[in-house]
Amino acid sequence: MRMSAQQRRTIAAAAAALDRSETDFMLEASVHEAERVLADRRWFVVDADAWKSFNAMLDAPVPYEDDLRRRNDRVRAVADRLGVERGHRTVAG
Repeated sequence: MRMSAQQRRTIAAAAAALDRSETDFMLEASVHEAERVLADRRWFVVDADAWKSFNAMLDAPVPYEDDLRRRNDRVRAVADRLGVERGHRTVAG
């Protein structure tokens, strides 16, 4: 891989700081950046059946919504009994 002397020194210093070889450092950094780039894609091409299935999943109700609502109601009831104001948390320490 071609690079300037300054780029080489920077990579060597970073690799040494992590007690890694320059090759391992470069490979890990390259894979990390590749994964970031691929995860940031916003344009996906799918066939009609896949698109229909995807939209159905988006339109479906959240499966745990009622469970979460019941849990919040229980937490709210306990907080009310204890006299804890909503939005405030007390940490014992």
